[in-house]
Amino acid sequence: MPRECWARKISACDGVITGEHPVSKSLFPSGKVIVKGIPGFKKEKEVGINSLVSNILCKKHNEALSDLDNSAAGFMKNILLFHKYREARLKETYRGRKNIVCDVRLFDRWILKVLCNLSIITKCWEPPESLKKIIYGETVLPDNVGAGAWVRVGDNLYDSQGVEFTFIHKDKNVEGCQIVFFGIPFVCSWRLPLPNLVGLDGEGTSLVKGYMFHTKTIQLGDLNIALSLNW
Repeated sequence: MPRECWARKISACDGVITGEHPVSKSLFPSGKVIVKGIPGFKKEKEVGINSLVSNILCKKHNEALSDLDNSAAGFMKNILLFHKYREARLKETYRGRKNIVCDVRLFDRWILKVLCNLSIITKCWEPPESLKKIIYGETVLPDNVGAGAWVRVGDNLYDSQGVEFTFIHKDKNVEGCQIVFFGIPFVCSWRLPLPNLVGLDGEGTSLVKGYMFHTKTIQLGDLNIALSLNW
């Protein structure tokens, strides 16, 4: 049975209920996704992206979030370019400096959209209207609330062709998520200041200190390869 549009209280719906991918389909050109830490999947499992489609948004509200998906896809391309230059420097086939500038002004909201979609599809949590308004840009995130890179000086970054997602919760209330986005680990909150997520559960993974809220630059030591993030 088709579900109702989860954004129906944001504004009037229009059009039929459409199939929404919880994690944007454009991020998986291979058509495969590794799913773990999500209720319903006891172990890590490779599934076809089309099998994760669920009728949770009407046509109007689905299309209203297309800018978030396009922004995430653009960020993905820049990260893959970052990894490409890193490998070239390690192999000494490229000896110059490279600074890749990324527009991530919509990245917080894209992560929260994924959080909302997965919560509804898995029926593990009912996202409140206040979160949905943030996703649609009706309200803004409070200070120190949103995404930050979950890295520390000396951590190794790896080239990962996809997205890994884990809920962060307290007393059955979802407070945020951990997301590894093509090898770059992030943590994101929607209500609590980011420091307050430290110590909460991430489906068996303890969230430790090391985040950088709205991280400006991720640089690879002496390789002179950097990602500059414009929030």
